[in-house]
Amino acid sequence: MAALDRALGRVEDVLLVAAIALGTALTCTQVVLRFVFSNSIDWSEEVTIYAMVWASFVGAAAGLRLRSHLIVDALLLLAPPGLARGLARAGLAITFLFGLAFAWYSAWLVVRTQALGQLTPALQIPMWIVYLAMPLAGILLAFRAVLLLAGVERDSVQSPKR
Repeated sequence: MAALDRALGRVEDVLLVAAIALGTALTCTQVVLRFVFSNSIDWSEEVTIYAMVWASFVGAAAGLRLRSHLIVDALLLLAPPGLARGLARAGLAITFLFGLAFAWYSAWLVVRTQALGQLTPALQIPMWIVYLAMPLAGILLAFRAVLLLAGVERDSVQSPKR
């Protein structure tokens, strides 16, 4: 499991860096083209939006891996260590269930969109490809929650430091 965790972490990082770099490069290029050359790339805004969508969804799972999501930890700080660990586990269990539900319903959206044959406005690529970010994020989120619950990372489910 630890090897799978590391491999998925690398894939998440590559997707995040590629999406953010692509969006940033296209936006900067578009600004220069518009203001210096009075020209533009027709499809750049669409690609930038889709790159940021992918970065957002994949970033949610990466945030769980890095434990960088915002949490309201007042109750965890006030609770005894055993109760705090139980509350943290309950939060991860809810995250797991949310990830599964999100993956299931967004996969339905992908299949439905594929059946309808919807295309993106500028690029004319199938819209379901853009929507794949959602079930992927749900699966990654559920997987990360399971890893943290299973204790693959020993310090993952502990009460906050006092």
